Amino acid sequence: MIKSLNKIKISFYLLFSPPKELDNFLRSFSSDSGKTNPKIIFLFLVFIILLLILVIIKYYFQVRKSNKKLEQLLSKKKSPPLKKEKDFRNTRRINIPSSIDLKIIFNEGSVQGNIGIVKDISRGGIGFEPNFPLRKLYVEELLSNIEIKNEGTIITIKKARVIRIQHQYHRRIIALKFLDIDSANRDALIKLISKISSVK
Repeated sequence: MIKSLNKIKISFYLLFSPPKELDNFLRSFSSDSGKTNPKIIFLFLVFIILLLILVIIKYYFQVRKSNKKLEQLLSKKKSPPLKKEKDFRNTRRINIPSSIDLKIIFNEGSVQGNIGIVKDISRGGIGFEPNFPLRKLYVEELLSNIEIKNEGTIITIKKARVIRIQHQYHRRIIALKFLDIDSANRDALIKLISKISSVK
């Protein structure tokens, strides 16, 4: 930045206070009448203006590059360590047999009105295949008022968090961890898991 400012100062000095040698040089091109050749002066001024423009452009890009590096430095955060799948839930998961129709229904948030087909379930969470684009949810997003429906049974989860979004071969999986569920719905969830476990 200091170098660029110095260049600008020198350019202005040359423009408004040309050195003696340069002045003599210009005078050497003067006509017999003693007048300086206007064409030479014009070319000289054009050269100075172009030089100033180049210096300003260079300075602009240097500042822009510095600002970009600063933004990257400030926005850079340490990524949290990846959790192993066993850490997602602290209770055993039960895979849902194809004979059981178990759905998850969203009543609030960005996926309100959408559903998913449950693929596995535990007392602490659920894994499902959504009927909506994966980009509608993000990891660590909080969801409220979720229903798990199987025939006449409806279990309400007050709050859950998205812990995994995965695009597997031929299917997409989103995993949720239950954060808030009342005792009545927890009992219903345990009964449902027991029912699914008994299906062969």
